[in-house]
Amino acid sequence: VLNSRDLGGLPAHNGRRIKKRKLLRSGDLHDATAEDISQLINMHDMECIIDFRSNAEIDAEPDPMPLLHGIEYKHTPALPQNAIVSIAKGHMTGDARLAKEFTGHPFEVISGLYTKAILGEIGMNAYKEFLHTLLQNTEGATLWHCTQGKDRTGIAAILVEYCLGVSMKDINRDYLATNLF
Repeated sequence: VLNSRDLGGLPAHNGRRIKKRKLLRSGDLHDATAEDISQLINMHDMECIIDFRSNAEIDAEPDPMPLLHGIEYKHTPALPQNAIVSIAKGHMTGDARLAKEFTGHPFEVISGLYTKAILGEIGMNAYKEFLHTLLQNTEGATLWHCTQGKDRTGIAAILVEYCLGVSMKDINRDYLATNLF
C-alpha cells in the first residue's frame, strides 16, 4: 500500500505524543493483498476507513471490500466529481476541458484543487465528517486515504496534526515525507 504511515509518535501539545497505531494515512488500498489487510486489521485494530476519492476513482480501482469485513467504510469525497483528482498511473479522471487546462497550466490547476478541497463546500463537508468520525472512534484505528495518499489525505493529516498541537515544523516535515513514500 503506497504512502502508508502511522501518525503515532509525532510530538504534540504539552510534550505529549500522538498515540501509535490509531491514526493511519495511506494511498488507496486496491492493490492491498489479503496479508496487507490482515496486518492492518490485526496490528492496528482497524475500526474505520475513510476514502476521500471520487466515485470515478473508486469505480476504477476499488478498495478490496471483501477483505475489509467488519470495518466501517466511509466514502467522503473531498473534491467535486468533475475535478481532476487522479494523475497517477498514467490516467486522469475528470472532464476534457480540465485535462486540457491541466496540461497547459498544471501548477494553477493543482493550486485550484487545493482551494476547492479546503474551502469548497464538498471539501469542508468531507473534512468535517472526517474529524467527527475521528472523535467517535475511540477504540480502534482509523485509516484515511485518497488515490496516492498525498493531497486530500495530506490535508486531512495536517488538520489532525494541527488539532493535536503538532508544531508547524513537524507538520511540514510529515507532509513532505510523502515524497519518500
